[in-house]
Amino acid sequence: MKNPRKARQWRNALILQAAVAALFLPFVVSLAMMFLLAGHEDRPMPTVDQTMTSATR
Repeated sequence: MKNPRKARQWRNALILQAAVAALFLPFVVSLAMMFLLAGHEDRPMPTVDQTMTSATR
């Protein structure tokens, strides 16, 4: 680019994009970690077996 003003505008735009990406990167990484650590079990949650409790009616 022969125009220094235009080059400076492009550089400032790229710096702004890098700053925004740096702000959102930890958020995206933490969401990805939660997704991976959550696990995907297709089984239903275990329920309390009424026949095995010591409660009487």
